[in-house]
Amino acid sequence: IRCRRRETSCLKPNQTSTTAEEIVGENLLSVVLCGPYGNPLITLKSEPTNILAIAGGTGVSITLPLVLAATSSPGFANAAIDFIWIVRRRSNLKWIAKELEELNRCAALGTIDFRVHIYITQEADDTSDVQSLGKDSLDVATKPASESSNAEHRIGERNFETTYTNSGHPSLYDIVTGFRESRANSAHRTRVVGSGPPSMGHDLRAAVAICNDGVKVFKDEKLWDVSLDWDDRIS
Repeated sequence: IRCRRRETSCLKPNQTSTTAEEIVGENLLSVVLCGPYGNPLITLKSEPTNILAIAGGTGVSITLPLVLAATSSPGFANAAIDFIWIVRRRSNLKWIAKELEELNRCAALGTIDFRVHIYITQEADDTSDVQSLGKDSLDVATKPASESSNAEHRIGERNFETTYTNSGHPSLYDIVTGFRESRANSAHRTRVVGSGPPSMGHDLRAAVAICNDGVKVFKDEKLWDVSLDWDDRIS
């Protein structure tokens, strides 16, 4: 089911129910799942690459399996892997709460070069919410507001950060170029995998294009070899 004009909300069995617990015992909706289809993004024979996975909202259904596979594969042990997820509200993190806990543990171990950064765009944080998010949901520490800019409030450890953007959106250009310049392992080329709204795809294509240099790639400078795998959430 792809997001389109709130069509997903029409499938809710009871419009007055807001949680799964309230729906249980009432009218239930039967769902038949088929798939997956297509080719896997990572196989046992895949070339090790730096991976920058960027998702907006439900686009995480594309990037999350890729990151889980890469972080558990010995072939990617020396590559840099970043998981970026942009959501509107903190409650959206419950969609993949168990997986986020697993990624948090993986980032905390430090055995691989792996980082997670979550951007929350439509909510402002307060002290109680930040403490709850850090201690109960993701088990990360809280940074003082003085360490953040006026436009953003960041919480978390170095390898697992959450940023409240105060109704703004992060610059995908800065994320992509920053990853290539400071995170990517020069021994591997870089693969950007993204999924989200069309505007995100447009910005990612532009950013990835700037990061490529055919002359330097011909000289085997892998830092300038950046590819994009994009899945449009609307098409």
